[in-house]
Amino acid sequence: MEGYGNMPIMTVAQPFNRKGTQIRLPMGEIITQPSLFEIKKPVLSWDCLIPTFEESVTETGGRLVLCMGHEALFTVGHYLLVWRALQERVFWVDNANVFDLSFISRLAKELKQDVKQLLERIHISRAFTIHQLQSLISDRLETDMKKNNSRLCFISGLLDGFFDEEVSAWEAEGVLRQVVKKLRLLIDKGYKIIVLAPNPKVAHGERKGFSNVLSKSADRILILSNPPSGLVLERKA
Repeated sequence: MEGYGNMPIMTVAQPFNRKGTQIRLPMGEIITQPSLFEIKKPVLSWDCLIPTFEESVTETGGRLVLCMGHEALFTVGHYLLVWRALQERVFWVDNANVFDLSFISRLAKELKQDVKQLLERIHISRAFTIHQLQSLISDRLETDMKKNNSRLCFISGLLDGFFDEEVSAWEAEGVLRQVVKKLRLLIDKGYKIIVLAPNPKVAHGERKGFSNVLSKSADRILILSNPPSGLVLERKA
């Protein structure tokens, strides 16, 4: 763990290990993105992401915004995180273990911002099991956000651990419903929660409905797609 001012930043223990993904840039160039760690240049333009996202987080009142779609979503999430951290303190619950400190630093430099000052406005927590996630969200998140005067939290890969076959389906569903219930309580208190959930792997049996549990709890759903013109973040009708 490394400290930046009064804010501890936890660096990732292992790289983002999803399979390589082709990303078509807004200008038409195609690159392969095997890992956040291997990105050597900006892969997105700020103006193709920010307007749709800003509408969702600047409106008054609490809101649960579910971002789904293309698996470049975690990269997009870093852009959105930096953009909001320029304006307020932001939390990131890293359930997918994808937070990339070097990438955040690069984006800050791209925007000609002081890296240290930006990092002091980003608060990172990590869960490695669904029970750790439940404890973090139910017992700590609201208190920590109040303490740091933050009203916005990103959660990466919220559903990832719930498809783990080592945890029974009925137990996983119970934990998921408790997590969603707590998130809704936070929303009712005016907090904004941004859930980054790329298209999940195909679930079978009793786990098939897990994605619906999350989507039905959302106030707004944003979809990231990758048409020939480039990555697009759009609000689901």
